[in-house]
Amino acid sequence: MKKNLGFVVFLMMFWGFGFAGISISPLRFEFDLEPGESVDEVVRVSNNADESVTLYTSKEDFVAGDETGNPQFVDRSDLPNPDNALSRWISASQENITLGPGETREISFSIDIPEDAEPGGHYGALFFSPGGGDGQVSVVSRLGALMLVDVDGEVEIDGELSSFDFGRALGGEFFEEDHFDSFPISFKTRFENKGNVHIQPTGRIEIIDEDGNQLEDIGKERITSPQGAFVGEELVDYIPINDAGGNVLPDSTRAFESEWQGFGYNVLDRDGRQRAEFRDISEHYAQEAEEATYLNFWESLEEVPVQRDFTLQMELSYVGKDGEQKDFYEQDEITIEYTDTKVTNNWFVIIGGVLGFVFLIILFIVWKKKSNEKLRQQIMEEMKNNNV
Repeated sequence: MKKNLGFVVFLMMFWGFGFAGISISPLRFEFDLEPGESVDEVVRVSNNADESVTLYTSKEDFVAGDETGNPQFVDRSDLPNPDNALSRWISASQENITLGPGETREISFSIDIPEDAEPGGHYGALFFSPGGGDGQVSVVSRLGALMLVDVDGEVEIDGELSSFDFGRALGGEFFEEDHFDSFPISFKTRFENKGNVHIQPTGRIEIIDEDGNQLEDIGKERITSPQGAFVGEELVDYIPINDAGGNVLPDSTRAFESEWQGFGYNVLDRDGRQRAEFRDISEHYAQEAEEATYLNFWESLEEVPVQRDFTLQMELSYVGKDGEQKDFYEQDEITIEYTDTKVTNNWFVIIGGVLGFVFLIILFIVWKKKSNEKLRQQIMEEMKNNNV
């Protein structure tokens, strides 16, 4: 069975002048092998610096270091199950190589699975390290690729959704909350692997408004090549979970973090490339004020507080034995408060206009009454003068 095995490329801090110019490719090696089977591959090592460098090869095993997916390199004796070691099965064709400036060389390596290999996941790394002044391998800094090997047999594929939380990610810490007044909003999806092979769960978070409509263009999803290299991003109508293809190693829990940055729209860079930017919620919903090309004399713009409720629909899945997909679902509610600009009636103008109109009517009535009285007096005076 061939599964979509993920990969991790481990890059420690650069050692200094010269080593910073070292690169390796491809960046991933993934294998699904039978007991007794071998595989031969090559890794291309390039020296992009202006001076020669000597690199030494080394091998190590690793386990899950923490919930972020960072590996922890350990000796075989420190593995929870030493039979799951991989480094002892990795053989490099050269123990050390010297690369001139701008030189690239292919280094062969092989992985030989013994007949009695333990079924399940085996995890190791092939490192390239600069030599120290005494000719010994430097362990302070190294560059390497992690290898994930699944040995066929009686494997156990078993994972569970541990939790789905949302809130704020500040200073490396996560704070749960369900009321927000700004973006970004962070999500943390924790997944536990109870089996003996690595699992690659993926999923999405859809957001539904009060009218039952799914929000559009709210997330960015990675686009990768068939070899797993990052190509770009595209706007999608959901928040992706683990679109980078991270793995959860056996007997470990991994937390996948996602963000809702706002409402996306595409813009063009100066070089003509398309990229996504995000509006906050007030910009997105401030349609009435934007569409108002002019205001009547009795209208005005007013900032008003608005509260909107949204439904989160999270789904997560992974592929189990025989290609069977196992799904998990969670649903929850969040509230977002913001300030919107509305076109409203200017009651000072309206009331002032009404009072002015009433005052004019009163003036007209008084003037009319006085005019009638004056006219009556003139008529009476004329009649008196004419002895009528």
